Amino acid sequence: MYFKWSVMVIVFVLTLLMAVFIANYTPNSVAFIFPLIGGLIAGYLIDGNYTDAIVNGAIPVGLAGYIYTLSIPGLIFYLGFGVLGGLLGFAIKERKIIKQILS
Repeated sequence: MYFKWSVMVIVFVLTLLMAVFIANYTPNSVAFIFPLIGGLIAGYLIDGNYTDAIVNGAIPVGLAGYIYTLSIPGLIFYLGFGVLGGLLGFAIKERKIIKQILS
């Protein structure tokens, strides 16, 4: 497991910008999409395995969620969707899961 700091900084900034500028103009029912997009970007940009995608997707997205909401539930919410997004982004990049499901 390793930290790719360039990916983490990019994902942190993008997630925070999406949360600040876009989330204020959308309904609360679609608030989960922004940490999911951040995790997808991190999972797609990372090389390695699934644990690297989880770590590099969850940490910056979770920190962005904490800074945006200034609460622990916000951190946990963003962290959970960052993990899911990181896994999905890595699966899309590798296409292993998709091939296993279709075969």
